[in-house]
Amino acid sequence: MRGVGLPRVPLSVGEPARIVAWGLGPVQRARLTDAMRSVAHIVSATSTEQLYSMLRSSLDPLDVVAVGTAGRDDIADVVRQIRRERPQLPVVAYLDPSANQASTIPRITEAGVHEFIIPGYNDEGVRLRAAVLSARRYCAAGYVLGRLAGALPTRLLRFAEAIMADPLRIDSVPALAAAAGVHRKTLYNWCRLTGFFSPGDLLLWSRLALVAHYLGTTRCSVELIARDLGYTSDTALRNTLKRKLGLTATELRDRGGLDAFVSILKHRLASRADHPHTEPTP
Repeated sequence: MRGVGLPRVPLSVGEPARIVAWGLGPVQRARLTDAMRSVAHIVSATSTEQLYSMLRSSLDPLDVVAVGTAGRDDIADVVRQIRRERPQLPVVAYLDPSANQASTIPRITEAGVHEFIIPGYNDEGVRLRAAVLSARRYCAAGYVLGRLAGALPTRLLRFAEAIMADPLRIDSVPALAAAAGVHRKTLYNWCRLTGFFSPGDLLLWSRLALVAHYLGTTRCSVELIARDLGYTSDTALRNTLKRKLGLTATELRDRGGLDAFVSILKHRLASRADHPHTEPTP
């Protein structure tokens, strides 16, 4: 099981989130419904065809897919298809208590499952809800980092990855250097050579990338996003968005969230004529 520490953004605000349940037994579905009560609405997909149809509908605001592994030899293929259709959508897998799934776990992990529900361990109440939320956090961090790979200078990706792994804890330059396993001078050196980012700017822009992703893919309010990503207030977040991106939170959401963010970042980087091209010395 994965640890805690990724962005603690709730599944939704206002109207409940939508969790698609496919291949779950009656007990599993009942426990999921109970654990996510008032947080998410559970929608059943009774066949793979219906599941894929829901994934392909641009009008369907899905938040999580929960899949059952019992009696499914094709489970890895199904998970892989889910990830192809909606790469930003987290997948939670229910393990089958009546079968030896030693070979299933690595196969579906490789296919893209973010979290496992284990009978007798985390299949009820608070633990079940925590597993679903953890899947969403890890999926968001991985998806955002993948999108930034084409925009952020390569030498800074390792630091952005550390920030997105734990944005609440990594909120200072010393914390970032420690998490990345480098001396602070090395961190400053690598950032200086981009001609754009200081370590503080890297912290700020990496966190804003997560903000943009959540604005574009969830119905979370700015207040909740600000609180759960460690901003002092929603006003502070709104001011940062306007100052750094030139957009309000509503404008960023309307323009696709992360798509708009990446476009702005690429433009800012391309507009600088004095980018150095030498490799840093650790």
